Amino acid sequence: MKQLQWTLFALAVVVGSNHVAGESSPEQKQRDGAVLAKLIYTDIDVAIEEQTIGQIVRLIADSCGVPIRLLKQTDTRPNGLDQNLTVTLITANRPALNVLQDALSLCGETVPCTWQVRHGSIEVSTKEVLSGDSMQVVRVLPIEDQLQEVPNFDNPPNLNIGGGGGGGGGGGGGGGGGDFGFDDLATRRDRLIEVLTHNIEPAAWKRNGGNWAHMQPYGRSLVIRAPRWIHRQLTGFDFSIPLPPGRTPRALRFEGDQIRVEVPLSERLKREAAPHS
Repeated sequence: MKQLQWTLFALAVVVGSNHVAGESSPEQKQRDGAVLAKLIYTDIDVAIEEQTIGQIVRLIADSCGVPIRLLKQTDTRPNGLDQNLTVTLITANRPALNVLQDALSLCGETVPCTWQVRHGSIEVSTKEVLSGDSMQVVRVLPIEDQLQEVPNFDNPPNLNIGGGGGGGGGGGGGGGGGDFGFDDLATRRDRLIEVLTHNIEPAAWKRNGGNWAHMQPYGRSLVIRAPRWIHRQLTGFDFSIPLPPGRTPRALRFEGDQIRVEVPLSERLKREAAPHS
């Protein structure tokens, strides 16, 4: 009983203070945003043919001027990413983030791998390594908007508009009005949890037999412990991404654990019109 009381108290503190366990400081968030911006707004136009993932990571780090940590496979980290996996890509002036993700997708045919932003650097490795206990953070996800239920008007009341004379017709307007059959809060919340854990990294969640992520309902919020690369699929980034001076904003399109950078049409046309050396 004491353990239950302590758990509820801890959840109340987390939700009430909007505290996030393992959260970055404002300065760290600023560095995280600056690092990611360089991968978004730096284009790579170098042929990548039968190069190792280790070489590609170094190429991207040097081209963008950002620190990238490749958590590679070693004797002490046997579940790390094999840095000698070879990749061939057609880059053709593409955003560095897209190049990195395409390379990791090809490596993912051997072992699932991904990337994340942490402590002012990009970390690249297998999903298993990037999901260890030290990589997990706790965040509170308010779900008030997702829990609002729209009434079902399949059986609206009969208002008798323009029908049947003026006397004594008032009784026809009342049927089916008051009870719209709302599901209770717990049912709607559980349904939302089911949707999230079924569609976002299903094998990661403890409720599905995994050990990388856990989702705990609390009132109209969800307390989620997960690695950053899973959190971004739920709520995006917890930091802002600065726009480099003189640049046109580039859109980000979320596709599962990947984020595709979309170059604006105006920028593509300007690039095509530029004289080629």
